[in-house]
Amino acid sequence: MAKFRIGLIGLGGVAAAHLAAYRSLDEVEIVSVCDVQQHLAEAAAREFAARGYTDYRRLLADGGIALVLVLPPA
Repeated sequence: MAKFRIGLIGLGGVAAAHLAAYRSLDEVEIVSVCDVQQHLAEAAAREFAARGYTDYRRLLADGGIALVLVLPPA
């Protein structure tokens, strides 16, 4: 069965809860992450073996994503 591929834009506060929840689902794969803070994007990309970006437009242009979560700062 193919996995549901997702990307996240914004890796601050609430993103940790989203990432933990999606990580627990066998049918979901986190394939792309993005944050304007490069160190956050790089760390999440390493942790999830995902592509990391600092520009959301590059994440969207990369394709292959079924769902993109946008998690702006509160």
